[in-house]
Amino acid sequence: MKKQITYLFIISLLSISCAKEYYSCTPSVNEWVKQHKAMYANIPRSQLASFDRDKQSGLFVSFTPQQKARIYQEKYDYLMGLEILSQKEKEQLTKLFQLVTPEIYQNEANRTKFNILANEWEKETKELLGWSDSEIFLHTHTWLTLEEIEDVITRNMSYMGEVAFGRKPNCTCLYDTYCWFLSLGTETCAYGNCEEVLECGIVGNSNCKGLCK
Repeated sequence: MKKQITYLFIISLLSISCAKEYYSCTPSVNEWVKQHKAMYANIPRSQLASFDRDKQSGLFVSFTPQQKARIYQEKYDYLMGLEILSQKEKEQLTKLFQLVTPEIYQNEANRTKFNILANEWEKETKELLGWSDSEIFLHTHTWLTLEEIEDVITRNMSYMGEVAFGRKPNCTCLYDTYCWFLSLGTETCAYGNCEEVLECGIVGNSNCKGLCK
């Protein structure tokens, strides 16, 4: 059950960016981030995780590349302290997180280069460790821990979001697996007819490309 829960909001917890001057396509959240981004610019990962998921996403969008990299390095520190992970698993995670620097968030060229290496790492990890998609997601696609994900789900279960600024809905998924668990096996990730947004994928460095249908 916990592995299923892992999928529910991993993608939607990741950040949205409907235009350069906006931090969220939800007007109230956009205003909240504008008012609070300086105050929360250097908060630790654990404090970021305490906000509702839409505010987390908006804040992450407002962060500088240095701040984004720091958040995921703090996730790495958390993973290194988990007794349930073997030394071999921690060594494999280290190979990935050594690549997580501010530069990968700075421009498209660096982002593309990182994503190529990250995809190779994911394939290698599945073959070497036998990890499932849920384990890859939980350890590398979100700054949240499993317990934090479950907490956010509890606090946001009825949240549907607003669409504003005259744009199509934000894409919220990248993989069918996310939608399958969200809908208890009835939906898949349908690409198109939504605004592609950054912050899906490994360490939030890929575009979300679809909506669950």
